[in-house]
Amino acid sequence: MADKGSPTRMKAVFDPTGWFFVPEPRPSASVRLFCFSYAGGWPWAFRAWPTMLPDDVELYAICLPGRGRRANELAPDSIDALVTALGSVMTPLCGKPYALFGHSFGAIVAFELAGELERQGNSRPRHVFVSGCAPPGTHAVRPPLHTLPDDDLVAVIRSWTTTPNPALADPGVLAATVPLVRADLRLAELHRSRIVTLASPLTAFFGSEDDSAPRDAVAEWQVHAGGPFALRGIAGDHFFLHTHTVELLAAVYQGLT
Repeated sequence: MADKGSPTRMKAVFDPTGWFFVPEPRPSASVRLFCFSYAGGWPWAFRAWPTMLPDDVELYAICLPGRGRRANELAPDSIDALVTALGSVMTPLCGKPYALFGHSFGAIVAFELAGELERQGNSRPRHVFVSGCAPPGTHAVRPPLHTLPDDDLVAVIRSWTTTPNPALADPGVLAATVPLVRADLRLAELHRSRIVTLASPLTAFFGSEDDSAPRDAVAEWQVHAGGPFALRGIAGDHFFLHTHTVELLAAVYQGLT
């Protein structure tokens, strides 16, 4: 791993489009890793990841409309609309090798974006990582979550982790978070993919204690793999990307190299 004691670290920035938060700019990095968060998530979820990645990886975390500095922007009404917009702003960034990582809701966005970038004639991602999520369309086999009353939806969110989250006991945090979670879940649950297979290598991660996206459900991503496919288990519940980050990033970096 790279030396993290270098005095030349650059401060976190948003890229000029406002779509991506770059926790630690690394202009000389050989590959860009674009990261997409879970439903209701913010780009800050990935702010510490550069400290656990070698210096040849530069991380870009998506900032969706409707949150953060983009709170006054209208959220997209479909995942197709979202990835079309993302494809346009990412095109100038695809000249350097890149990969996509998405967790839960973000996994569907990352997967669909990979297909959109190919349709737009961009270079293919070096790797696509989908995490903590079954493939698009499989949500139709269970009752939708985005239509649940607030209290029931909060109960579902709490069930996704075995570690109590103090933020979920804060009425202010809940008031801000629940509408974002509901909006993202709606996009995922109503989405029907146009993609049959991806040419890029595809790795799917599942949490060993994640009842919301168990191993067998995550394994169904293999039907979308037109190239190499790997299924990897990570210790932890649905939010293993926070509790077992080092283990996850070691597997991601292995896929990149």
